[in-house]
Amino acid sequence: MIHLFTADLLFAQFRLLFWGYILFSLLPRAFRLSSDSPWIGQRVLVYWGFIGSMILPIVIGLALFRLYDLAGILITLLAIIATVQVVGRKRAGCDKGRGEPASGAHGKPKGHSRFLIWQIKKIERLTNFINKWKKGESAITFPRLFTGISTGKPFNTSLFMTALLGGGLRLIPVVKDPVPATTGWFYALQNIKQFRLQNLSSLLPEPFGFYGLLSFTSQVTQIQPELLLHLVESLTVFILCFFIYQIVQWAARTDRRISHIAGLLAVIVYAVAPILVMHNAFDPGLYYSKATLAISFAIPCVYSFYYISAKFSYRLLFSLSLLAVASIDLFIFVYILLPLLAVVCTYFLVVAGWQKSIGKAGMLIGATAAVITIYATLISYYGLSYRSFLLWQFFNPEIYNPGSRLSGIQLPLLWYGFWTGLGFILLNGILVLKGRKSRLLELFLFMVFCSMALLYHPSLNTGFSWVYNDQLLSFFSFITAVFYGLIALNVVRFVHDLSSKKMLSWTTIPVLLISITGATYVQYHFPRKTEVPPTLPSGFFESYYQIATTRIPYTYTVVGPEIMQSLSTNRNAFMSYSFFLNNFSRIDSRYAQKVETTDEPIREIKFEYRPSPSMFLFVAKAPYVFQHQMVVGGEDMMRRMHQWVREYRRKPGRTVELYYENEHCIIYELKYETGTSRINPELFRVQTNEPFPLFNE
Repeated sequence: MIHLFTADLLFAQFRLLFWGYILFSLLPRAFRLSSDSPWIGQRVLVYWGFIGSMILPIVIGLALFRLYDLAGILITLLAIIATVQVVGRKRAGCDKGRGEPASGAHGKPKGHSRFLIWQIKKIERLTNFINKWKKGESAITFPRLFTGISTGKPFNTSLFMTALLGGGLRLIPVVKDPVPATTGWFYALQNIKQFRLQNLSSLLPEPFGFYGLLSFTSQVTQIQPELLLHLVESLTVFILCFFIYQIVQWAARTDRRISHIAGLLAVIVYAVAPILVMHNAFDPGLYYSKATLAISFAIPCVYSFYYISAKFSYRLLFSLSLLAVASIDLFIFVYILLPLLAVVCTYFLVVAGWQKSIGKAGMLIGATAAVITIYATLISYYGLSYRSFLLWQFFNPEIYNPGSRLSGIQLPLLWYGFWTGLGFILLNGILVLKGRKSRLLELFLFMVFCSMALLYHPSLNTGFSWVYNDQLLSFFSFITAVFYGLIALNVVRFVHDLSSKKMLSWTTIPVLLISITGATYVQYHFPRKTEVPPTLPSGFFESYYQIATTRIPYTYTVVGPEIMQSLSTNRNAFMSYSFFLNNFSRIDSRYAQKVETTDEPIREIKFEYRPSPSMFLFVAKAPYVFQHQMVVGGEDMMRRMHQWVREYRRKPGRTVELYYENEHCIIYELKYETGTSRINPELFRVQTNEPFPLFNE
C-alpha cells in the first residue's frame, strides 16, 4: 500500500510539472506576456505572478456567483484570453482584431500562416537535434521559460536541478509516513471540498484563496486534494528557489559571475539545508505551506510595485498579486507585504522626491482600502465577529511548531549571524554614503534579516506581545537563505577586489565547496525537531488511500476517528467509533434476521437500515502512538473496538477479513456482499449470452 501511495504521489508530481510546462510556455503567449530579461528567475517571477494571481480572483468570483465548475473555469479563461488578444492587436495597430494592418504597413501573419511557420520551426529544430545527436553533441532544449538551461550554462542548470532537489526533499516525510502532523491538514481538506461545493460560508473565518487555488488545480489536473496538500509545499519551494536566485542577482547588479555563485549558494541553503538555516524541520505543518504560497505572490507584488510607473502590465501585476496575498494569508499581507511596500515608497520619497512617490503611495493606500472593504463586507454579510476574525489570523494557536524553538547550536549561530549582518550593514552603509547606490538593496536585505533575528532571541520575549513568531518562520527561512547568499557575494567580491580575475576563477569554486561542506557538517549536529505524536496511527492514511483507489464510491463505510470524516466527504459513508459501537450491532442483527427469513437475492431485499457491502474498521494497536485527543475515549475506545470484533467473529454467518496490519494499527473488513464494492469486478463484468430485452419480441 505504501508503494501505491508513493507511486501516485510521484506521478502526481510529474503531472503538476507537466501542467507547469504548459502554464509557463503557452499561457504567457496567450495572455501576451513578455519578459525579455536574460535572467531565468525574473521570467519565473513575472509569469508566476501574472498567471497564478490571475486565477485566484477568477475562481473566487465564480464560486461567489455559484458558477464554479470545470466548464465555467474554461469558458472564463478562454474569454479573458480572447479579450486580451483583441485588445492587444488593436493596440498594435490592427483593424478589429483580425490581424490585418490598419495602415499600409505589413502586419503580423494571419492564423494559418503562423501555424505553418510554427510547423517549419519545429521541423528545423528536430533536424538540428538529429544532426547534433549524430555528431555526439548535446542538443537538449527546454521551453522559453528555461532558455539558457543547457550544458553551456552550468549555473542555470545547477539552479534548475537544485530547485528540483529542494522540492523533492520536502516529499521525504510524506513518503516515509503520509499521516498529517497537525489537525489543520484535515480541516484544509474539508475546506477544499466545501469550496468545490461553492459553500464559502463554511470556510470563514479563514481567507479561502488557498483552498480555491488548490481546488482549481485539483479540477484541472484531476489530482486528488489529499495529494495536492502534500505537494503544495514542494512546488512552492521549487518556485521560491528561482526568486532567491534572482534577488541575489539584483543585489549584485553588474558583478554577473559573482552573482551566479552567490545566488546558487543561497538556493542550495534554502533547498538542501533547511534544518540548518530555517529553524524548522522538513514537515513544519500545513500553515507553512499557506505562508510559503503567499510569499511566492508577495515577491512579484513588491517587484511590480517598484516598476509600477513603467508599464500598465506592472500595475496589473501589482493589483493581482496583492489581492492574491490577501486572499491566501492575511498575516503575510499585514506583517510582510505592507511593510515591504512601505519601504519602497520611502525609498522613492528619499531618492526621487515626492512627485514620483505620491503615485505609489496612492496605489498602496487604495489597494489596502480595497482589501479592507472586501473583508469587512464578507464579515458583516456572514455575521462574524471582527475581533475573533483578526485574532484567528494574527494569533492562530494551531500554528505552534515545536521545531521553531531555538536551542543548542541554533541560538549561537543565529546570534553570530545577527552580528555579521550588523557588520555588513555598517560596511554597505558607508559605501552608500560614498555614492555606491548599487549597495542599497544589500543594505536593505541585511537590515531585514537582523530585525527578524531579534524577534527570535529569547531575551527580548516578543513571542506573544505584538507578533506571533511561529507565523514568521516561512519568510524568515526565505530571508535567511538570501542572507547567506549576500554573505557569499560580499566575500567573493572582497577576494575579487584584492586579486586579479585569474585569482577569482581559482577562489570562487573553493569558496563555494567550503561553504556547502561546512553547512552540511553543521547541519548534522543540529538538534532535530521535537517529535510530537501523529494525528493518526501509522498505516491509517495509506490503508484509506488504498481503499479509496480500489473501491467504488459509496459502496463501503469507514469506521474511524471523527477527524477522518473529511477524507470521506463526497467519497464514502463514515461512522465514528462511538456511533458504531452504540448502533451498528442492532443494524447488523436486523440485517442478518432479514436475510435468514427470506429467499430473495440480497440486492432485492428492502432493509430499513442496510449495511454497506464492505465495512472497514480502523483500529489502533497497543502501544497507542497517536494524539489521543483525536479519539474520544482514547485507549479505552480502542479496547472496546477490539472486543467488539472478537464478539462479532463468534456470530454465525459473519465474514471478517484482515485487510491490513502493521505494528501500529489493524484494519478489518466486514463483508456483507462479496465483490460488489471493488472496481475491477464491476468494470470487467461479462454479460451473459441471453438476448437483449429489446429484441425479445
